[in-house]
Amino acid sequence: MKQITIRTELIKDYPQVAELHIRAFNEINNRAITAMVALHRQNLLYDPELSLVAEFEGQVVGHVLFYPHDFYVAGELLKGVVLSPLGVSPELQREGIGGQLIAEGHKRALEKGYAFSILLGHPTYYPRFGYQTHMYGTCLTKVDLVDVSDVLLEERQVQLEDITLLREMWQLWFEDNSLAIVPENSLLDWISPNIEIRSVIVIKGGETIGYLRYKKNEPLQPRYFLAASQVGTSDLLGHIRALSLQAGSSSSLMQLPVHPQSMRTKQWIPYASGAEIVPWDAAMLCVLDESCDIIRKYMERVRHKEDSIGSILWSVEFEIL
Repeated sequence: MKQITIRTELIKDYPQVAELHIRAFNEINNRAITAMVALHRQNLLYDPELSLVAEFEGQVVGHVLFYPHDFYVAGELLKGVVLSPLGVSPELQREGIGGQLIAEGHKRALEKGYAFSILLGHPTYYPRFGYQTHMYGTCLTKVDLVDVSDVLLEERQVQLEDITLLREMWQLWFEDNSLAIVPENSLLDWISPNIEIRSVIVIKGGETIGYLRYKKNEPLQPRYFLAASQVGTSDLLGHIRALSLQAGSSSSLMQLPVHPQSMRTKQWIPYASGAEIVPWDAAMLCVLDESCDIIRKYMERVRHKEDSIGSILWSVEFEIL
């Protein structure tokens, strides 16, 4: 039995942790995973005590990050964590090191008052540590813009003074979702690190009408969509229609990353042409605080199909992948 030490990650571990993830994730985007971890370390809610390493014979052989977030769950504000990433040196995989890291992370997160943990991962691995599959997934509202007037509006970069309005718009669209991650009160949480993704405030008549995150060549599939009013919603859709025509798209079909069953979607996009709500087997949730009835009831309702899955829009750090 190897003597593995699980401890808090230190600054001096950063190079070893980066190399570990490159070796552990033998994929094209493995370098992006190291960048994602580095970006998380810059954020307001980052807690170094929830970034853990496994050490063997003086070398870092495993790493896990639990990143804290506020969540809305069935209309209530709860604290939870996102587990990502988890990596173990290839030569020491299947030795139980990942399980030790998860167990210690769960213990620390519970002690700090976090009610649950979510992740996107392998559906046959994580359930052994208490995670349940199909707890969230795709939640898209489909809109046909064929009859929407295309009017190109002004875009500008997100600024510090926009954050209050951005968070207010977010609450309009997501507060009544059954499960949603609350964006942080920080400029960093509203600007994508992916250079292919535009993060913009949209202006009409000198007034902010909304916020978009989208790839320039894929405006009909925005990563984020927020509007300040019903009229602003129509204007924003017209702007997206204009962007798609400018990009040379012949399609008028759009997929909005807003929950089809939210009150704001029903009120402000009554002409939606369809919905897509699909739970994923890789979308998992684990209860940490067994006394938290809110999260337990959410899981029970989703499992018995008594309620729709939540709408998880990942923080901008994941857009680097």
